[in-house]
Amino acid sequence: MSITGTQIRMARAALRWRVDNLAELSGLSWARVQQMERATFISATNSDNLEVVRRVLEEAGICFLGPEKEMGEGVRLVPAASPNQVQD
Repeated sequence: MSITGTQIRMARAALRWRVDNLAELSGLSWARVQQMERATFISATNSDNLEVVRRVLEEAGICFLGPEKEMGEGVRLVPAASPNQVQD
């Protein structure tokens, strides 16, 4: 399942992460993370970056939800926090 920029923003909000938190943990630049979040379509050229972001968010407890019949795509935060979770 592919994830969207909106789902990346949702996941970051659920974890209470700033853009720079996700950028640091994924090894991407702050600008690249923002670009991915704003995109309505993430191109195949960014698929490696997308997979890195997905892995980081999933390891932090995010479950990505695909579009369902009456509900759109989304995210769910799995209760167990990981060591990568950023604290306030």
